[in-house]
Amino acid sequence: MKLSKRQLKRIIREEYSRLKRRGLIREYMQPGSDEFMTLKDLMDEYCSAPTIQLIMDCDKGSELKARAFRQENDTMFEIQDIIADMREMFGMDPDVTLDSMAAFDYNILNRILEDSY
Repeated sequence: MKLSKRQLKRIIREEYSRLKRRGLIREYMQPGSDEFMTLKDLMDEYCSAPTIQLIMDCDKGSELKARAFRQENDTMFEIQDIIADMREMFGMDPDVTLDSMAAFDYNILNRILEDSY
């Protein structure tokens, strides 16, 4: 069976969308997007200085989740609130939110940290 380029592109687009809906493909938020700006605002609103410092120290969302939820203090609750709000507003998977937080630009996190003092 031969496929044209157009047919192949359509099949790839459909499969990509299907996998994304099932949560098997994760994407980081693009700077400037509504999700990105909302996450920045939520971090600015909810996160204390220790939480921002923890986010800055983590390279991946899974590391952030493990370290934050192990502490069982305000940090854990602050991150849970952000995850819940992002899921409510954008239907965002919690792991994508955590990955995006861990991937946040160091300069932005530094500004949030300075504002929290």
